[in-house]
Amino acid sequence: MKNLILLALVLVTGALSAQTARLQLIHNSPETTVDIYVNDSLFLSDFVFRDATSFINVIAGYPVTLAVAASPSSSSADSVFAITVNFNENESYVAVASGVVGDAVNPFNVWVIDSMRESALAPGSIDFIGVHGAFDTYDIDIIARGMAILFKDVEYGDISDYRTISAESYVLDVTPSNNNFDILTSFSANLSSLGGTSAVLFASGYIGGSPSFGLYAALADGTVVEFSLEMPVYTNLQVIHNSPGPNVDIYVNNTLVIDNFSFRTATPFVPVQGYVPVKIDVAPAGSSNVSESFYTLTGSFRNPEKCYVAIANGIVGDFTTPFNVVLQGNIRLSNSVGQVQFVASHGVPDAPAIDIIADDAVTLVSDLGYDSISRYIGVLPLNYTLDIRPAGDPTTLVSFDADLSAFGGVNAVVFASGYLGLTPSLGLFAALTDGTVIEFPMTMPRLAGEVTFEGLFPTVATEQVTLILSGTAEDQVGLSVYNALGQMVLAEAANVDNGRITHQLNVSNLTPGQYFVTVLTNEGLRTQRFVKAQ
Repeated sequence: MKNLILLALVLVTGALSAQTARLQLIHNSPETTVDIYVNDSLFLSDFVFRDATSFINVIAGYPVTLAVAASPSSSSADSVFAITVNFNENESYVAVASGVVGDAVNPFNVWVIDSMRESALAPGSIDFIGVHGAFDTYDIDIIARGMAILFKDVEYGDISDYRTISAESYVLDVTPSNNNFDILTSFSANLSSLGGTSAVLFASGYIGGSPSFGLYAALADGTVVEFSLEMPVYTNLQVIHNSPGPNVDIYVNNTLVIDNFSFRTATPFVPVQGYVPVKIDVAPAGSSNVSESFYTLTGSFRNPEKCYVAIANGIVGDFTTPFNVVLQGNIRLSNSVGQVQFVASHGVPDAPAIDIIADDAVTLVSDLGYDSISRYIGVLPLNYTLDIRPAGDPTTLVSFDADLSAFGGVNAVVFASGYLGLTPSLGLFAALTDGTVIEFPMTMPRLAGEVTFEGLFPTVATEQVTLILSGTAEDQVGLSVYNALGQMVLAEAANVDNGRITHQLNVSNLTPGQYFVTVLTNEGLRTQRFVKAQ
């Protein structure tokens, strides 16, 4: 019926006058099916919501009244809306019905748009305008994901100028205009077969009601393409606080997600949406909103098949090692081979690149620079002594006891933390996937050299204690310091080079009290006492 009426109108207008214009109608009012009258004659019947006509000839140079009535109607007297338009000869128009009959805020209306194109200017492109007809939304942006904002700051009733894009596949994200990280909904738009065409892209329906919000494209031939919903894809993210500073608040996409986040703690892995833009802000603990943040990281999780870890390192306000968040993908949650698998992160601001050596024999991590994360390492679930050494240097800075015997099949992020020469002192930690953080206790290096421990001075010190060591060859020996409670508070290695040497032990960070220095020689443990004074 609709096509017969359109054909009749074309014939009538052609007979009446040589002056014609071109008109397309789009029904975007979430109402019942309607009839359209032109100058009191039935022009189009049974016109349904989200349907469109092709471009057809209409009379130009004379006033034309378009009237809309609920279908079925008997005459234009049944109309609920009418508009009179004077079409210009040889110009193309689109008339879009929108709004709701009887709604005081968004009443039914017909928007007439001139200077329309019936084809694209270039064969491989698509030319389109945007019409915002979803009136329960606030101002929105429509973004071609990863490419450009197609429509910026549009509100209900806005009609854009023409845009031109390549005939390809896109994901279109709809966001509030004031926050492009808050994606309201997304649509898949496969335009690869539409090169050379023109279209009206119209937003339709309700964000929070029925019919639901949708994006549609009315082509010049009357075809209406509905863009399908793009379902979100999620990955998993763990956040580790390894910046030796105060507690912080973490915001994701302007929403507080971690409150009062403490140094050397971690979150479990939590789901985050992949592919879409993400903004991570860090603010002082107790912040009232994201505007108080002192650090912002933006990007997207482009490989959601794998998990991610974000590690906060550095010092707020420091120019040499500033606060930074290192993001690493391809993180694994577990392994099926019974190993303990981990990546290692170097977050010690005053330390050089490091090696991590297991049991003075196997190099697990080589030349790991500050603020970087290693590849995966897999070890058997055993008890290890892990030595931290400057990259390429046999000198052990500090050693840790890593009892991994209970962690077969477990994956973790091992992170070096603190300072070499300041407080908090250097430590080694493992963040498990559930957010548990294990601190590896400091231990004596497994170094029992051909060395003699002859003593130390002074026995009462405030800054440093000098150890007297001797040996007959180039050698390295492990030493440690215990407090009066028997707790290890310091561990490092000393080099002896074929003779009698002195080794300086920095004790300035120790609290006042009694301490014991123990040296592991080939003859066993040798111990000397000293007092740390005020």
